[in-house]
Amino acid sequence: AITCYADILAVGAQQAIIEHFERTGIRVALTGYDNTYLSRLKQISLTSVEPQNDLIAKRCVEMLIEDFKNPPIKGREVLMKPYLVVRESSDFKVN
Repeated sequence: AITCYADILAVGAQQAIIEHFERTGIRVALTGYDNTYLSRLKQISLTSVEPQNDLIAKRCVEMLIEDFKNPPIKGREVLMKPYLVVRESSDFKVN
């Protein structure tokens, strides 16, 4: 399995993985990160981690508004839970 830190890098690796499979018959699962529009294209169909950037942006704005209303709180930590969107690049059964 190969995991890339961005979908665009995974798309670049995808052709090499296809050629590897054609030569060896060994499948390699591929996963990207950021769930861009590229990953959703049918001919690419890339499994990707969805970081929920819209929720991250919303929370950032909320925190900025809070900081304008009250003194900023030092050392805040906010965790946003990503989720995996499984597509054809990694969705296969092992024999």
